[in-house]
Amino acid sequence: MNHGADNSLIDTFPFSSHLYTNYVPSDNEICEINAFLVEPINEVQALKIEMDRLQTELYAITMKHDNLRLQVDACRALVTHARRIPDDILAEVFYHCLPTGRNAPLSRIAAPLIFTRICKQWRQVAVSTPRIWETIHINVARTEPNPWTTPRSHDNNCTDPFLTTLDNGRANAASKWLHRSGMRPLSLSLVSDFPMVGAMDVYLNSVIPFASRWRNLFLQAPSRALSPIAALDAQDFPSLQSLFIDFSNTRDSNTVEDLATWANCGLLKAPSLSKLSVRQSTMQLAHLIVDWSKLSHLELRSQSGGGSGTYFSLQNLSHVLRYCVRLVHCSVEVGLLWAQQSDDICLMCLPLLQRLFIISTVNIAPFTTKLEASSLQDIHFRSEEANGDIHASLDFLLQHSTIRKLVIESTHIGGHQFLQCLRQCPALLSLTIKHIDPEEIMDSPRIDDKFLSRLSSTDPDGLCQGLEEFSCDDTGHFSVDGLARFVKRKQSGSVSGLAKLKKLVLGNIHRLANNSSVFKEFKELATSEEFRKYTMEGMVFRLDSGVSHETAYSDQEVNTNNYDDPPVDFGSSSAQYTEHWAN
Repeated sequence: MNHGADNSLIDTFPFSSHLYTNYVPSDNEICEINAFLVEPINEVQALKIEMDRLQTELYAITMKHDNLRLQVDACRALVTHARRIPDDILAEVFYHCLPTGRNAPLSRIAAPLIFTRICKQWRQVAVSTPRIWETIHINVARTEPNPWTTPRSHDNNCTDPFLTTLDNGRANAASKWLHRSGMRPLSLSLVSDFPMVGAMDVYLNSVIPFASRWRNLFLQAPSRALSPIAALDAQDFPSLQSLFIDFSNTRDSNTVEDLATWANCGLLKAPSLSKLSVRQSTMQLAHLIVDWSKLSHLELRSQSGGGSGTYFSLQNLSHVLRYCVRLVHCSVEVGLLWAQQSDDICLMCLPLLQRLFIISTVNIAPFTTKLEASSLQDIHFRSEEANGDIHASLDFLLQHSTIRKLVIESTHIGGHQFLQCLRQCPALLSLTIKHIDPEEIMDSPRIDDKFLSRLSSTDPDGLCQGLEEFSCDDTGHFSVDGLARFVKRKQSGSVSGLAKLKKLVLGNIHRLANNSSVFKEFKELATSEEFRKYTMEGMVFRLDSGVSHETAYSDQEVNTNNYDDPPVDFGSSSAQYTEHWAN
C-alpha cells in the first residue's frame, strides 16, 4: 500500500484492524463487508472504463504524433548539415575513414565500398575520389557458401569445383575498384591458403591488368596459385617498390619447381624495387635474381610468426648482404642448414644500416663480427639458442655503433652478459627485455630493485642515463617501492643528466596474481596520484597481462549474417604498414 496516497476507504472500513492478518470473519461480518464494498467496486469499474478511453485517445495521439514526426523529419532532412557538406570535404572524410594499418578490404560492409551504398550523393563522391581506392586487400575465402543464395558456377574451364558466383562477383568488384583509382599508385594484398588454382585465377585476372601501377604488393598464398604473376616480366612492374612474398603458412605444399619459377620471376627484377620480404626459407638465396644493391629494406624469414622450422644459413645470408650496400632495415631468421658450417661468412659493409632484427637458433657471433654497420641504432635480437651468449653475439655491433634502441628476447638471458651489453650502450633511449618462455625465467638478469636503481643513477656504475622507454616481462624480482623510487627519480627532473621516462611497460603481470597482495600493490601504484601526475605530464605507463595478441597475423573481420560478405582474413598483410617497413 502506498502510504502517501488517499487511504480514506481503509480509514472508514469497519474491520481495518483485521487487515493483513489471518482473521476469519463471521457470516454476518461477511455480509457487512460486501455491503460496504458495493460503491467502491462500482467506482473501480468506472475508473477502468475511463482508463481504457484515455488509453485509446493516447494511442491515437501517439500514432498522429509519430506520423507527423516522420513527415517533419523527412522535410527537415533537406536542410541538415550533412547534406550541405561540400563534396571535397566529404571526400576528405571518406579518406580518413580508411584503415591506416592495412589495406582496405574488399568487403561491402567496410570502407570504401560501404560509402557507395548510403545514398546517390555519397556514391558519386566516393566513385569520383581516386585516392580512397588506391589500396585493396583481397582475401580468397573458402567458406562453404549458402547453396540457396550462392549457386555454383557452371564454367567448365574452371579448375576449382567450389568456385561460386560469389567469387566472380567479388573479382568483378575488385576490377571496378581499381578502375576507380584513376592513375594513382596501388597497394595490393592478396591472401589465401586454399590450394585450388582456379579460384585464384579469377581474382588475378582482375588485378593483373593494373600491374603497371602496383607500388606495394603483398602475396600470401600457395606459390602455384600465384603463378600467373610469376610469369610476368620485370617491365610489367615499373612502379613496384615494396614486395612481400609469403609462402610459409599455406596448406598447399610449395614444390621445388614452383619456387624455382619465383626465384627468377619478373617481380624480383622490378626496376624500382627497394623493399623485399621473403617468408619461405626453402627458396635458395643464391638463386634469387635480385638487384640487392638497390634494396633499402630486406626481410628473410622462415614463416610469418617466427619460431621453429628451417632457416636461412649464416653463410648464405652473408653472401647476399655483402651486396646490400644501401640497406637501412634488415630482418632475418638464421640457423645452420644440414651440414653447413659457419666458417665461410663474407665481410658485409652496410654503412647505411640503422635497424637490425635477428631471429637465431645458433651462435651468431661469427656472423656479427663480419658485419660493419657504423650507422646502426636499433637492434632486436631474438635468440632461441640454448645457453646462448648474448653479449658474444652482439659485442662487435655494440662496440662499433651507437645503439639507441635494444630489444632482447631469449630463453636464456645471463645477468652478467646482459649488463655487459648495457654498458656498451651509453646512448640507449629504449630498452625491452622479453623471455621467450616467461613462465620459466631461468638465469634471469634479475630486474630487481638494485638494477632499477642503476638505471636511475648517474654514478659510475649507473646504466643508460638517457633511457626514455623501458619494457620488461620479469616483474617478479623488484618491489613496488623499488619501482616507485625508480620512476620518481627519473621523473623528478632534479638529477642532472638523467632523462625522464616517456614509456614504461611491465609485462606478464598475471604471474603476480599468485601473490594477491603484491598484485594489488602494483595496481594501486598504477592508479596512485603520483603516477597519474606522471602520466598527465606525458609518461605512458602500462601493465600488460602477458597474453599475446598477434593481430598482425590473424586479424579478421567477421560478418556471420551475410554470405555475400565472408570473413576477411588479413593474414600477415599489416606487416607492410609497420613503422620500420613504411619508413
